Amino acid sequence: MFRCALLETDGAPEIIATIQVFMQCFLEALGKENKQLRFALKTYFPYTSPSLAMVLLQDPQDVPRGRWLQTLKHISELLREAVEDQTHG
Repeated sequence: MFRCALLETDGAPEIIATIQVFMQCFLEALGKENKQLRFALKTYFPYTSPSLAMVLLQDPQDVPRGRWLQTLKHISELLREAVEDQTHG
């Protein structure tokens, strides 16, 4: 789902930010749902590289406003690499 959205919008910053917010909300809800039953993030997103997962999990409020564009470009590049690896791999 994320890959299609990114490919169709050419990695638009708005889409990347939306995916990042979704990931944070997903993890927050998962944490509240059942504190005893825990699964690794890889269980839910098996094809996501660890470096991509880490930047997607980063709280946007922790990124200085002046570095948002750089962070979004980095996320976009990681997503492109992941898509290329899956497409050509």
